[in-house]
Amino acid sequence: MANKQRLVLGALFFALMFFYVGVHSYFAFVHVGSYDGWFGQGDLRNGVRITGTDPKGPATALQIGDEFLAINGITPRQDYDIMGFADRVPPGTGYQMTIRRGEQELILPLTTAEFPPDKRPRKFGEQAALIVQLIFLLTGLAVFLLKPDSNQGWLLALMLGTFIGLNTWKMPVVIMGRWVEIAVSAAKILSLWFLPIFVRLFLNFPERLPILRRFPKLESFLYWPLYLFILPVVAGSRLPGFLRKRYFDLKPVAWLEGHSFFKVAMLFILLYIVAGLICLFANYRTASQDARRRLRVVMFGSGASFMALLLAVLSEYIGLGGKFPGLNDWLEIMMLIAMPFVPLSFAYAIIRHKVIPVSLIIRRGVRYVLVSRGSVLLEGVAVTLTVTALLTYVFSRVRSSGLVVGIVSAAVGIVTWKLASRLHDKYLAPLIDRKFF
Repeated sequence: MANKQRLVLGALFFALMFFYVGVHSYFAFVHVGSYDGWFGQGDLRNGVRITGTDPKGPATALQIGDEFLAINGITPRQDYDIMGFADRVPPGTGYQMTIRRGEQELILPLTTAEFPPDKRPRKFGEQAALIVQLIFLLTGLAVFLLKPDSNQGWLLALMLGTFIGLNTWKMPVVIMGRWVEIAVSAAKILSLWFLPIFVRLFLNFPERLPILRRFPKLESFLYWPLYLFILPVVAGSRLPGFLRKRYFDLKPVAWLEGHSFFKVAMLFILLYIVAGLICLFANYRTASQDARRRLRVVMFGSGASFMALLLAVLSEYIGLGGKFPGLNDWLEIMMLIAMPFVPLSFAYAIIRHKVIPVSLIIRRGVRYVLVSRGSVLLEGVAVTLTVTALLTYVFSRVRSSGLVVGIVSAAVGIVTWKLASRLHDKYLAPLIDRKFF
């Protein structure tokens, strides 16, 4: 039962993460947006001021120091990301900006334009990061499919899968609809679990550290700093725009934000990464000679990659980017070069040194995984079609409220899935296992 639940949860998790990568790919490779020619700075409490305009751009009617109030009547309190309106629309889109100049409130008609050659967004870094994310995600999915019943494999698959949303890119997801916005936000928030999973993996990989025998509850305590110090602020900033404003208007959250709680969250993110690196090196030093030989590639590949991540987070935490122009660009390049070594080093160690024993599955595994997992997928498709046909036939003849339709649909779906699962476990799964093993 536990393995079944893990299989279902893992399938949902990877489906969500692949969806997130697909949406991100659209904005990185296809969507362009338009150019508005003005720049603003501020926040909801102190207001947003125009800090600059392009003299050759489409917003020369604005002046530095104007207070931004709304676009098309929508204020930042109604839409947290409304200042990025130009990113959502094609060139030539007209809009009205409401500003306050001195004591006078003005409504200015403006039009977006195509990006000038020197202002066009440079997306090479974002596109390269997407390729790295895809390597992480595919490797994590492969580990999950090959060893869903292994705790080490489960932690490794989750660590690789959650990493892709740890560093988010700005995307006007609102143009795709509310459900897409919610799904992307959920993927970004789930990615924050990378931090405790990263530490927990290297507490157990390739062997359990002796500290776990002395403090057996340490693994469960690893999640509490995430819940107490990181999620209240960082997860809130990753909520959909229509929820983010309501969340930060809550008095406890507003108090935390007003007392620089984000800095505390960043500190704990740093501590998580440091703790994970310490566990990695400690596991390497305390492992047996044979385990150390098998772990060497993972230790050097992952150690170098996560050191680059640590430097990038440390630079943001202490503000080195403002003191040393160009430093963040160098750190980004360093991460793009180093991070692929994480999934690649694990893949090499698993295939070459069997640090997670999948040799039998690898020998016969491609066909077995395709057949066994494919049978589950076909089972799901068959159940979906059966339930859809049944409910369409029933509700086309009986008029019911939305609540009744939802309850009946859920009940029929659960019963049908249970029946299909029982038939699969009793007949199909043993037949597949006998055929291959």
